[in-house]
Amino acid sequence: MAVSFNTLGYKAQDILSQGIDALLGTGFGVAEPAEAVARITGTALDVGGNLTISADNIAQLNATLSNAAKSQASALYGAGGSAAGFVLTSNLVAAGADARLTSPAENGTATGDVTVSATDNASIYANTKLVSSSVTTNTGGLDILRDTLDTASDMANAPRYYSSDGLEDSDFPLAFGDRVQVKDGYEV
Repeated sequence: MAVSFNTLGYKAQDILSQGIDALLGTGFGVAEPAEAVARITGTALDVGGNLTISADNIAQLNATLSNAAKSQASALYGAGGSAAGFVLTSNLVAAGADARLTSPAENGTATGDVTVSATDNASIYANTKLVSSSVTTNTGGLDILRDTLDTASDMANAPRYYSSDGLEDSDFPLAFGDRVQVKDGYEV
């Protein structure tokens, strides 16, 4: 189980309220916007060039949540298994940008261009991944039988030749299908 509540510009609240809000979409959250503000108010201006009032909000939140549930069951007979995962996630953004020139004092001047701009690019990038995997095998004892037969076959068909150095230029009269045991650690 994994729970994630990602907010930008919302007052923090208890996990129960956030859980209900995420499940039902009830909107319990109290917005307190994350704002970029640029204001000039009631000020005498005497600008000898361009005047720019700019508010740029680029607040970003990157959230990654993952949950994995895995089950493996194996038996001769009657094995059972299951896997379940649960993810609850909610993402809320309250943001803004405000740029103003209000109530300038009388006779304010700017000899160039006056630019007032506001840009709001606040965002949440949320990635959620849930993986549930269940593998159940009932072999009826066939895996034990197969291992026993493989061991018996190895014993009945033992290597005819043994090499202590793994060299290819030995004088063994090898034929196709002959089994040769090579020294441990020998690399081909």
